[in-house]
Amino acid sequence: METITEEEMLNNVDIRKSYGKIHFTGGANRETAKFAKIDTSSKIEHIFDLFVKKWKLGQPRLVVSVTGSATSFTLNPELKNWFTVGILKIAGTPGTWVITGGTNSGIMKYVGETLQGFSKACIGIGAWGTIANTEKLRVVGEHVLYEVEYSLGSNVAFLDPNHTHHLLVDDGSFQSFGAELKLRSKLELYINKSGASSVLIALNGGPAMLSIVHDAVLNKQSVFIIVNSGRCADLIAFAYNNISDEILEKISAKTYFALNILEQICEFLPELDTEEKQLNGYKILMDCLENKRYITLLEMSEKNSLDEAILSSILTEEKSLFKQLLITLWWNQPEKAMDCISKVAKLASENEEKALKNAMVVALAVNRVDFVKLFLSYGINIQTLLTLNVLEFLYGYRYKVTQLKNKPNLLNYFHIIKDLKPALDNKTSEDLKIVINLLCSYENLDPYHVSISLKNVKEAIQKACYLFSNHEIDLFIKEKDYTAGHFSYPFKELFFFALVNNMHKMATYFWSFEEQSLAKAFFGREICKYFVRKAKEYDLPDNVVQRSKQKAEDFSKLCVDLLNQCYGTDRMLTEKLLTCSIIQNRNTTCLSLAVLAYHKDFVSHHAVQNLLNDVWTGTLCLRYMHKP
Repeated sequence: METITEEEMLNNVDIRKSYGKIHFTGGANRETAKFAKIDTSSKIEHIFDLFVKKWKLGQPRLVVSVTGSATSFTLNPELKNWFTVGILKIAGTPGTWVITGGTNSGIMKYVGETLQGFSKACIGIGAWGTIANTEKLRVVGEHVLYEVEYSLGSNVAFLDPNHTHHLLVDDGSFQSFGAELKLRSKLELYINKSGASSVLIALNGGPAMLSIVHDAVLNKQSVFIIVNSGRCADLIAFAYNNISDEILEKISAKTYFALNILEQICEFLPELDTEEKQLNGYKILMDCLENKRYITLLEMSEKNSLDEAILSSILTEEKSLFKQLLITLWWNQPEKAMDCISKVAKLASENEEKALKNAMVVALAVNRVDFVKLFLSYGINIQTLLTLNVLEFLYGYRYKVTQLKNKPNLLNYFHIIKDLKPALDNKTSEDLKIVINLLCSYENLDPYHVSISLKNVKEAIQKACYLFSNHEIDLFIKEKDYTAGHFSYPFKELFFFALVNNMHKMATYFWSFEEQSLAKAFFGREICKYFVRKAKEYDLPDNVVQRSKQKAEDFSKLCVDLLNQCYGTDRMLTEKLLTCSIIQNRNTTCLSLAVLAYHKDFVSHHAVQNLLNDVWTGTLCLRYMHKP
């Protein structure tokens, strides 16, 4: 991974004269935001690095640009609620950046208030010359106090305190908009070309919205017009519905002029108060309609949610199955993923098989159990998929991510950071390299310092299950030889992977595969109990402790429920289940695990008690002696 110093990064985007952290005052909440002033000559790739590397937002997976009225406006309460629910769902999708103009007015203020404390990337891109109190922002890497007051007028505004980042574009002008719009459009285009989806949501709005929508469709960006939100949005919707392709051809050939559209421009956008401005607006609008395939009109309805409409549009535009599956993974929409797979399932090509395998690795890494179930149902061979390299990467990735997000992980309680190693080498397949690089880019991780040796992981599991610690149990936890690259019992490996990473739903799912379900349930119970002890030791919040307790109780119940089911089906086989070795030619049994784990409910079960009575009285031996 290419490294770049902070000084080099600041030089690249020329923000040395003004950048830092804003502490907003004057509001109910004391919010903070990072900011930087940049020059219009700054390269877009350097600006992108500023967001991803210096501000550590990670590679975006979706960019949602919202445009609308820069001044106060009113939405129908039902429409407002519909939009609010939709934008919250979209912003809650991992890796989503929301971009607005960033001032404390109009749609920008509304989006900021809606996403306050909810999104880690609510970005404002505004014009330096239109921002109030910029003299307070002339600092170099310092913290500044910035008081937000009422709007000073149509050409000057305060920064919105609910945005997380502010990028202020300086073209030398004063109280003049425009430079920031071009840079914002270029940035969104750059992000789109880098592999992330990018959409524009437009509601209400004035004349500037026409230019923004125009730039978006020329960049082949999907544009969603919120119908009945007023002004420019309704103007575009009217033209979209009333100008047919046939009429548009005549307009392009200058053999027809849509007078009704010009009348609507005058009605919806009275700011265009001269014939020249009106005709220019007409031309821009017609240019937009020539690219109307990128425009979608959205009307409020219970069946037509904002987030669903945007997801469907993105999936339609994307042709790669792997990328479609990635998108559905981030949005957590397994039904949509199934639709995507079904459309190409009949082809059964090698590329589609690779797409499923790569998506499976991502699903394991980001803890999407419903997707894991889906991909397995389509016949993925877990034996060939789960190599040593893949498993060590998965452990390392989850270890680093849980560290960044301060979430419980068994490996966090053991000092193995020094043992991180490269996930990529000359033996790594090209497909796996793509997946590893992609996942690492989202979390700002170094793919050459992310994997964890499986030997160290197994040692951590052994320490957590110290009650079982002996040579025979160690053989159950780890296989004899990992050098072959593949595993004899891959689902057992994934069961331990899920347990170690506190992925309870995933662990319960993998628990049901392969043999030794009862033994695995005892290990699940011990590891969850270890989490409880560590949560108390590190004084973690009570809800964390309680969740770990509940998971341990779930596995305790699983042990007893499984014993109940077996005993009710076949008592003789249940006795064998309790007394046979969990490892061939060894002495450790499920009954000995129950005793070592002090599982009183299990040991007091009548199946165990009857077995012990038989052993005590000797009838067990007689029973097997007379067995035909």
